[in-house]
Amino acid sequence: MKKLLLICTLCAFTLGVYAQEVPTTPTSPKASTTKHANKHASHATTAEQYRCPKCDYSASERGDCPTDNVALIKVGTYYCKEHNNEVSTQPGKCSICGKKLTKMTAAKTKA
Repeated sequence: MKKLLLICTLCAFTLGVYAQEVPTTPTSPKASTTKHANKHASHATTAEQYRCPKCDYSASERGDCPTDNVALIKVGTYYCKEHNNEVSTQPGKCSICGKKLTKMTAAKTKA
C-alpha cells in the first residue's frame, strides 16, 4: 500500500513539473528585444526595495550595506534597532531584548 501511495505521489509531482507552460519563441530578434525590455520595465515599477537600518542606503536586491556591512531590510517589514537580524512582517517585540520592533519605511525623496 505504501509503495502504491509513493508511486501515485511521484506521478502527480512529475505531471505538475512537466505540465508548466512552454515559453514561445519570438519571430524576429527585434521582437525579442522589445519583449525583454518590457519585461524589465514592469519589474522596475514593482521591485521590492531594501534599506539599511543605519544609513540612507537602499537597493532593489537583498544583501548587505556596503558602508555598514549590515543586512538590508525589506521596506514594510519590522525590525529591532539593536538586533537587525530580528525581522518580522507584523509589529511586535524583539525576542532577544524585548524592545518594540520598528517598521522599515521607504527613503524620503528630496525636493
